Amino acid sequence: MIYHPNSTLASLAQQYGQVPALRNHANGGAVLAQSAAILKFVGKQCGLYPRDDEWLAVSTTEKRCSTPTTCIHSLTHSRTHSLTVRTLLSTKQKAKIDALMDEENDLFCGLTVSRYPWRFGFDAVGMQGVRDRDCPETAKVRAQLANDTLPRHLAHLEKILADGGTGWLAGTAAPTVADFQMVPRLQWLVTSNDGIPAELLKGYPKVQALVDNTMALPAVVEYYAARGEVYDPPTYSFKKSA
Repeated sequence: MIYHPNSTLASLAQQYGQVPALRNHANGGAVLAQSAAILKFVGKQCGLYPRDDEWLAVSTTEKRCSTPTTCIHSLTHSRTHSLTVRTLLSTKQKAKIDALMDEENDLFCGLTVSRYPWRFGFDAVGMQGVRDRDCPETAKVRAQLANDTLPRHLAHLEKILADGGTGWLAGTAAPTVADFQMVPRLQWLVTSNDGIPAELLKGYPKVQALVDNTMALPAVVEYYAARGEVYDPPTYSFKKSA
């Protein structure tokens, strides 16, 4: 259930004309596209997303929990850098994870359109996105995003994290696919988009902590170390290991 190195981008992108896409070799090579769908599918395999509408227990040795509404036993990692979460997630938490993944789409929708306006018909009004970094129409949109739209959504995330009380978006004791979806996008937000201030996240300490805590997970650190990289929190980017 992994991307095969011999698979071509063209074959993987047939469904929607773009990647990411996941080829499931355990299911006859079927291809699953769209980021959220892939995350949910992979999350089900390792306990980061509920398998069904009932309680989910992912554990090689099942344990009982004295507080059954939420019980996450441990977050571990293997030598292949895959995360394993032993968890019980309720139906309510599944719905909350879904809502958070939808919020990710709302948060970044305007920015995506400003980068690739031709995908959505906005090149008709002169927006050039990444094709012309000096485009005035794109600059106007980015200013609106930076000054109003993005801060409004980041304030929502800040409150969600405060209300949850655990430091993770769904209020669980360990991360879910919602966190692993949101954090890379937040990093991308402040490192790869003209007109978006690099310090934008600094005004949202709980959101900032979410990024830092995710990147400090042992499995995440080990994964990047194997690539010869180390995360640099002040810049939200990676440096080569010494």
